[in-house]
Amino acid sequence: MKRVLYALSVMAIALMIESCVAVKSSSKELSGLGKVYHNTTAQYNGYFNANEILEATMLTMDQQYKDNYTQILAVYPYMGIDNPKAAAPELDEAVKKVTKVAALHPKSDWVDDCYLLAGKAHFLKQDFETAEQTLRYLTVEYSPEKARLKKAVQRNASGRTTSSSRPPAVDADGNVLSAKEKAKVRKKLQKDKEKQTKKVAQARKKYNADVAKARKQGRPLPPKPEILNKTKTATPSTTSTTKTPAQIQKEKARKEAEEAKREEDFLKKKPAYYEGVLWLGRTLIERENEDLAFRSLTQLESDKNTPDKVRAELAPLLAHFYIQKKQYEEAIKPLEEAVELADNPKSKARYNFILAQLHQRASRWNEAYAGFEKVASSSVNYEMQFNARLNMAQNSWLSGKGSAESATAQLERMLKDQKNQEYRDRIYYALANVALKNNDRPTAIKYLTLSVRSGGSNPAQVTESYYTLAQLYFDEEKFIPTKNYLDSTLTVMDKKDDRLKTATTLRDNLVDIAKNLSIIQVQDSLLLLSALSDADLKKRAAKMKKDEDEKRIRDLENAKAPSNNGPTLGAPTARPLLSAGGQQAELFWAYEDKELKQGKRDFQRSWGERTLEDNWRRSQKQGGNNANETASTQEETPAAAAATANTNNADDANDVATYLGPVPRTDAERRSAEIKLIDAMYKLGVLYYDKLENFPKTVSILEGLNNRFGRHNFELNSWYYLYLAHTKLNQTEKAKVYYDKIVVGYPTSTFARVLQDPNYAAEFLNEERKVNVYYDEAYAAFKNGKYPEAFQMATNSKVRFGAENKLASRFALLAALCTGNIQGKEAYVSALNEVIARYPNSEEQKRAKEILRLLGASGAQLPGDEERTIDESQRFRPDENAIHFILVVFESNTNLDAAKAKISDYNRNYHKLDKVTITNLFLGDDEKTRKLLVILRRFENKAAAMKYYDGVMKNRNEFMVSGMEYQLLPISMDNYRSVLRDKTVDGYGEFFEANYLK
Repeated sequence: MKRVLYALSVMAIALMIESCVAVKSSSKELSGLGKVYHNTTAQYNGYFNANEILEATMLTMDQQYKDNYTQILAVYPYMGIDNPKAAAPELDEAVKKVTKVAALHPKSDWVDDCYLLAGKAHFLKQDFETAEQTLRYLTVEYSPEKARLKKAVQRNASGRTTSSSRPPAVDADGNVLSAKEKAKVRKKLQKDKEKQTKKVAQARKKYNADVAKARKQGRPLPPKPEILNKTKTATPSTTSTTKTPAQIQKEKARKEAEEAKREEDFLKKKPAYYEGVLWLGRTLIERENEDLAFRSLTQLESDKNTPDKVRAELAPLLAHFYIQKKQYEEAIKPLEEAVELADNPKSKARYNFILAQLHQRASRWNEAYAGFEKVASSSVNYEMQFNARLNMAQNSWLSGKGSAESATAQLERMLKDQKNQEYRDRIYYALANVALKNNDRPTAIKYLTLSVRSGGSNPAQVTESYYTLAQLYFDEEKFIPTKNYLDSTLTVMDKKDDRLKTATTLRDNLVDIAKNLSIIQVQDSLLLLSALSDADLKKRAAKMKKDEDEKRIRDLENAKAPSNNGPTLGAPTARPLLSAGGQQAELFWAYEDKELKQGKRDFQRSWGERTLEDNWRRSQKQGGNNANETASTQEETPAAAAATANTNNADDANDVATYLGPVPRTDAERRSAEIKLIDAMYKLGVLYYDKLENFPKTVSILEGLNNRFGRHNFELNSWYYLYLAHTKLNQTEKAKVYYDKIVVGYPTSTFARVLQDPNYAAEFLNEERKVNVYYDEAYAAFKNGKYPEAFQMATNSKVRFGAENKLASRFALLAALCTGNIQGKEAYVSALNEVIARYPNSEEQKRAKEILRLLGASGAQLPGDEERTIDESQRFRPDENAIHFILVVFESNTNLDAAKAKISDYNRNYHKLDKVTITNLFLGDDEKTRKLLVILRRFENKAAAMKYYDGVMKNRNEFMVSGMEYQLLPISMDNYRSVLRDKTVDGYGEFFEANYLK
């Protein structure tokens, strides 16, 4: 009996295993048990593990992101991290698992979920192109229409509905429709659906605009249009009780759809299509394809079959979409819906905080206060609670619930709370905002300075404090501190910050302005001091020295004094000094080099130069008793007195130079200072006009220049800029004054001709174009080996365009290159030296010096070959769409195997799916100077190569062996060929920085 049972059990198991893989021959459909097997294996094996990886990665990315509460919070924190490549290994592993599931179980119901998960993984890596391709495939291949068609085919094949038993499609009159007519009907239905979707989108846009307008004007919100309601109105019953064939067909289709829905609900497997459309919309937003993104989201919103879970995720995504477009008012309605639909307290608190920030931005202080109050009472995140209370303190005054004084007092109480010690920088920033709202700019600047000093652990807050200080000083037209604070801002500002380009441009514009302002301040001060006597100068220097000494002593005493009460509002805590080992440095005077030098000068002033020896105070060392010692210390010889006087005079002169600078003492020195002052004032006026378009400042500085110095080298130019500035300010009479001065005083000048003849400017520019074209022709002749022709054209340029034409230095260098090919090395060197002498501080001078250096190092070389070395703009050319490689450049003695192994590990972790190949070669013939190149290939275009480059820059320690020095250079295929042809990468680094990093 046992044997029979055993045999039956074995047979049952075998039949079960066979049924798992068996298919019905007529339809190639899995059997019921086989379907269960594949669905279970797909869901609870590869897909489950991949989903766990994805969720853990998203949680890690969320934790890595640091919220910047001074800006509108990100709806999705994990999208703001600096280094998404760090999560690439885990996400690639998730993609690998679901890819295997889709390959092994193609007929399971979880294949669409696998594509969705793969799309999410690519999205989180910020590989948006691959994410879009994956999600598009999902939404096309697994759309509800295709799913219904597939089920209908399966029912027909299984005999549930045969073609003979199914009634034919008929029109309203009962006439049977042909295939062509059915196609027309389907096409019409599709058009109607598209029209309906478009109407819904237009209605949504108009409704959002009306809501925003009503909020702004304080009116009641308009009613929601019927077309936007989720539930459809009931269709009125037909007047006739007799059903037409078309109605019968429609009723049958409705019943079949309900049956299919019941089957789907029973299986409890929701299609991934709707969530796929949602993530496709997110991807299109990140790719800045706003129209398609909005269409996808509107489609989900209007589709009655969209699951509730997807609807709950749709609301915050719409808010994210509008915030990305800076349409903040339109984002409010979706955020309110997101708050209602969110079931996660953490997400609900974030949405409430963003909503309050949007109200605060629109000066709706009451709504903002209420929103922050909800966050303060519900958030589980202390940092978010703290920032909500911080904003409540500011909004309480603005909403009429208090005064500026009460808001300041509340913030100062928060400042004293020990729990808020790490947030002191934010409290000072909030105090500055209250002061600014109260039009108290000096107090605001004081608080912002304290915020900067208290900060350090929060780069986002440091950025805001620095940037606000820069803006305040810029508004006050104090351009030196503005430039300095912008420098500090750019050192900590996030590279993704929208203000980065504006801040960089302003800082660059202010560099020369700040430089010339400093020159003016220094030279003005020196000229004022030059009018003082030597005695007065010494007194001033002595006073400055005394003030500095007293300040230094006070600082030392403050640093040594213990503080039990913590820093006060007016005196922020100084950061402790740390030694190399991380211990707090002792403030012992002998460790301060500056203190030692100061003490030495004080000693020499009192005692003169003394040898380091015993009894140094005695004039005669032989005496041994106390009386002799006392007497000797009181005596001083004439020689010693003279030496002491000389020492004191020298010290006084040194003090003057140290504390007052090089004060002009002769007429020549004063004239030199005046020339520097005139040059700086003129340049500053031009910069105000060109860089800042600050026409009043242009007028002020240039008229000040002319009134102070009368006639000078820049007189004509200053008049022209004054004419332009007064014209911009609509000061016609003053502009006419400078017009007359130019035309009468300098009638033959270019400025006079431009003012009198409007066509002259165009002719002048046309002349410049002729020079450029002529140079291009001469250079082309040189490139083609026609050296005599190129030489003749270069020398004739002086006759055709004048010896001082704007390309004179380039023509001279080109003529020198031709000379080398025609007359040999000696003439070549002579011509290059002439270029160096005639065109100082020019690019051509630098190039000529470089050629001479190379000639001296390696002997005579043909100018045609040398030209490639000096004109990198001709050697390398940018091409964004070309195939790219990446060069890793080492010195020849590098451990190649170790470097390649490390790079391979990096690629395995971060670029597993990219199939990056590695090769190497040595570049150059000289063993001492040749380079080792590791070539990574290949990348589709410049963007792909720079994506790899950016990832390496953020993960340097994982890319290369510690201590190895290397250069990483993305390069197009054509430029790579140039490197191989010339056997050197020299010059490409500069080209890369100019064309890839800017």
